[in-house]
Amino acid sequence: MRIRRNKRESKLIKYNIMEKKKFMRVQKFLILFLILLLSFPLSALAQQQMIKGQVVDDKGETIIGATVMVKGSKDGTLTDIDGNFSVKGKVGNTLVISYVGFTPLEIKVTKAEGNRFTLKEDTKVLDEVVVVGMDKQKRSTITAAVATVGSDAIVNRPVTDLTSALQGNVAGLNFSSDAVANGVGGETGAEIKFNIRGIGSINGGEPYVLVDGVEQSLQNVNPADIETISVLKDASAAAVYGARAAYGVVIVTTKSGKKEKTRISYSGTVGFSSPINMPQMMNSIEYANYLNERDDNDGVKHSIPDALIEKMQGFMENPYSEKFPGIGPNADGTGWAGSKDAVYANTDWYDYYFKFLSI
Repeated sequence: MRIRRNKRESKLIKYNIMEKKKFMRVQKFLILFLILLLSFPLSALAQQQMIKGQVVDDKGETIIGATVMVKGSKDGTLTDIDGNFSVKGKVGNTLVISYVGFTPLEIKVTKAEGNRFTLKEDTKVLDEVVVVGMDKQKRSTITAAVATVGSDAIVNRPVTDLTSALQGNVAGLNFSSDAVANGVGGETGAEIKFNIRGIGSINGGEPYVLVDGVEQSLQNVNPADIETISVLKDASAAAVYGARAAYGVVIVTTKSGKKEKTRISYSGTVGFSSPINMPQMMNSIEYANYLNERDDNDGVKHSIPDALIEKMQGFMENPYSEKFPGIGPNADGTGWAGSKDAVYANTDWYDYYFKFLSI
């Protein structure tokens, strides 16, 4: 009886061990399946993560309406009234934050929430000196419509007069071209007329131009001598000049001596011009045959006799030779151009007067 019992117990133990092994296999399979199942939604959530934070200035004040963009994508937003923002992205992305009057900030995101980014004021813009009337002010203290142009924006432009240098540098300036009445465009030595913010009167109206406090034309100023140019556009900025400033004021300040080492600078521009769309002229024989063909169609005598055409042929084969000098005695006694029979040269006057290239 004891031997049978031991056999039963051993079989039961073996059975239990096999069942446990089967259960462990099933358990491992279920765990692996759950891991794979959960990995997909987690990755999807990671792709759609939101980055939240706040944008403030260097004084801790919140910035309203700052632009927050995810670099390398089109996702972006604006900060709300409390400077807060929420934009699609994930940890590791780079945010580009910008606002008018502040230096743009590029920063890598290290956490999804609780971010606080600080923008610094652009001192280069705020500390820019603007000439207003008889004094100078910083741009940060001016509320009027004033535009400034420095020498750096002018010296590298290949222009010969100061008016041309202002084109594209100041918003609101309108320049007269050949397309308008009395426009001179780019004619050599001609004064280019311009106005600020459109025509202010039916009689025209040009801005008041002062160069170092003296009224004169911009055509008389060398662009290389310019230090700064201030354009006063509205009445509040130009009121100190009275009625003369009704159409705006342009204040030009030229360079002056400085207590530094002597420096000599040179700037020059060399340009080349060549004619375009030059007409292809007939030679003498082609022109003579063309005239004679016209006479045939009109039923009249040939204008160019055959003897003269033979001279033209001889001249083209051996130009300016002793036999064919290109011009003969004029029996009519008039100028050399007054007798067709006396002239048989082959000269392309367009090619003679217009050079292919000139400096």
